[in-house]
Amino acid sequence: MMKFSVLVFSLLISLFSVCGQSFTNPIYELEDPHIVVYNGNYYATGTTGGNIVLKKSATLEGLKSAPAIEVFSPAKGGPCCAYWAPELHRLNNKWYIYYTANDIDNLSGQRTYVIENSSDNPQTQSWVSKGRIYDSSADYWAIDGTILSLNGKNYFVWSGVAHPSDGDKPQRIYIAEMSNPWTLVPGRTLLSSPDQSWENNGSVNEGPEILKRNGKVFLVYSANGCWTPDYILGMLSMDETADPLNLQAWYKYPDPVFVKKPEFQVYGPGHHCFFTSIDGTEDWFAYHATTESGGACDHTRSVRAQKLFWNTDGTPDFREALPTGVRYKAPSGETLLPSQLPVENGVYKILARHSSKALDVAACSQAAGTNVHQWDDNGLDCQKWVIQATSDGYYTITAVAGGLALDVSNCSVANGANVGLWLPNSADCQMWEIIESSEGYYNIVSKRSNKALEIALSSAESGANLQQYELLNTTNQQFDLVFAGEYVNPDPGYVSWESYNMPGKFIRHQNGRGRMDSYMTDARDAYWKIVPGLAGQGVSLQSMNYPSNYLCYNNGDLVLSENESTQDFYNQATFIESPGLAHDKLVSFQCYLYPDKYIRHRNNLLYVETISSDLDKKDATFAQIGDRGINTNNDEIERKQNIRLFPNPTKGILHIRGLDQGEKEIKVYDISGKQVLAILSDCETLDISTFSKGIYFIEISTGKETYISKVILI
Repeated sequence: MMKFSVLVFSLLISLFSVCGQSFTNPIYELEDPHIVVYNGNYYATGTTGGNIVLKKSATLEGLKSAPAIEVFSPAKGGPCCAYWAPELHRLNNKWYIYYTANDIDNLSGQRTYVIENSSDNPQTQSWVSKGRIYDSSADYWAIDGTILSLNGKNYFVWSGVAHPSDGDKPQRIYIAEMSNPWTLVPGRTLLSSPDQSWENNGSVNEGPEILKRNGKVFLVYSANGCWTPDYILGMLSMDETADPLNLQAWYKYPDPVFVKKPEFQVYGPGHHCFFTSIDGTEDWFAYHATTESGGACDHTRSVRAQKLFWNTDGTPDFREALPTGVRYKAPSGETLLPSQLPVENGVYKILARHSSKALDVAACSQAAGTNVHQWDDNGLDCQKWVIQATSDGYYTITAVAGGLALDVSNCSVANGANVGLWLPNSADCQMWEIIESSEGYYNIVSKRSNKALEIALSSAESGANLQQYELLNTTNQQFDLVFAGEYVNPDPGYVSWESYNMPGKFIRHQNGRGRMDSYMTDARDAYWKIVPGLAGQGVSLQSMNYPSNYLCYNNGDLVLSENESTQDFYNQATFIESPGLAHDKLVSFQCYLYPDKYIRHRNNLLYVETISSDLDKKDATFAQIGDRGINTNNDEIERKQNIRLFPNPTKGILHIRGLDQGEKEIKVYDISGKQVLAILSDCETLDISTFSKGIYFIEISTGKETYISKVILI
């Protein structure tokens, strides 16, 4: 039987359903996002510059492909220029959009406006302009209007200047009472100015947004210039029984609440909005950010969403900005994502048939406009792609490394047009038809041009370009879609570790003991937060579902223990991360107290022991799965390239190609290693439709060779 060169990592499929609801960031292209949940749908908008558009989807993932419907523009009676930051609000059973624009084609003329729609569907063309909304006692430069509804009254909150002589800086946050949805009671109150040391890069307070919970009103705003990498979020709060026009009722927090994350190429995260899950049980927020390390206030910004948490003192916990491209658990209450044949939703490697090389994000860049070419298969995130069905028979294809969409450059219809990456924008040049070709390979055809993806000039060299061309069904237009998993992180910020030599088994706790298991009643048993080592060095591994507990050394065993706040406990709960003893791209955990000992598994239990043999090293090596996804190739089973089982994932019927004719011994094993089928067959198909959904390993022996493949049954 062939050995595994690097055993399969199952990407937590054993913990989560392949069909589980998920999404990847970015979710759409527009800056200054605003999202509202209404009647089971998300309505989303943002800055276009020249008009107001609305997207509608029952899922966050669906916003990628949802059309942007124009609802208002200069041609429909609006001002001429510079449309910024529209926000959709429902007041008195009508829709209102508050937006920024000007009628003199000069940014010094920016003012706030409002339009009204009495239809239940805000995408209808029933919008009526209500003109400018402003404080008649201080009609100065103003942008970024939003609404605070409190104790039976509505208030308008915006970013403006103290006096016309200020031009447009410094920007401050103001509030005024509304007499109706398009008129302010004269007299504004200043709530915030850029007076903290961390908000003086550009003299900006803007983009105010309101959040109410726990008897408090939170006003969260963006500080610093949007063109800087330090565009960040600051916060004020007051009791919900207080008067919001009274400055003394508000408390301004001394530190920012959400900042850049250079490790994930997240710069300038700001101009956010708050929304709930579809079922109203969770709080979420969306914001824009750029991958440009120097900051940017341009088209490089994209919209990201993440769950909002709450601290024990009742304040919102934004945590850290998350990486793009990774699949996260979707907000509660979403409908099922569209699913269709011939390809199921999931994460795939896309291999060119003629060269066996993988489609690869050039330099693993996350920048819009990055090229795509073929490269030697290395299993890294820049060679993994999220394939997701849309509701009209097409697919979106986004890079796990950065989340950008596969896109025909300039939406060209020409033969030879380049195919690269761009921000998800629902354009037809980002929609793809996947067509079965032959022997389990596929053609990938642009909706816009009806032309197929191909490797230019049929080159087999690494670096050969991806382009579109008339569909000829040549081997450089045929691609193998190798399923790489459906990873969904249940709580960003936590990770899990999978065994190097027991695929599908994860470090978990049970009854206070460290173990390796595939299945568990509570998946949180296998999730951990990596925190600075309690002993002052290394790291400590904090439990997700028992956050006061840590993995600890205890007389050679690995156990879960509550923090005793003693130096002895700190020492026992501290480990040193090191390159994997059996694979340097993975990880091993060295004991802080006894540097010759490592965490290792034996008979499904976890120990902290001295490592010597090759088997010991494998037992002490783990693959980290978390915010960045898996850190190594997840499908490096030795196999002959001409032998194929397809489709994979499968609904039950597998086709076998590339083996000699004649009788074959076929064995099927489940994820635990239990043999569930053993037959002799000379057929070229295998039916596993009666098995339970999950992961299986298919071993096919001809007497001369043995072939092993991981298969997902859905």
